[in-house]
Amino acid sequence: MQELIAFLDIRQDESIERSFKGVAKHFRDVFSELVQGGHGFLVLMKKNDIDDVENDQDDDEPRTADTEGRVEKYVGVKVKACY
Repeated sequence: MQELIAFLDIRQDESIERSFKGVAKHFRDVFSELVQGGHGFLVLMKKNDIDDVENDQDDDEPRTADTEGRVEKYVGVKVKACY
């Protein structure tokens, strides 16, 4: 039963990330049309991203694998824009 739950958690994460990539692509396309010469990006924030900022870790350091495999690991969306 635990293996099934873990498998379904992974599939759910993959589905969320695949859907988000599509939304992010459309956001980039629309943003560049609305803002001449501008670029806009959506970034899916995960719990580990927030923890890394709070711990002030360097981006060059290796990260440990995320074995959480649950929707709770997603904490928000960040918008990056360049004009």
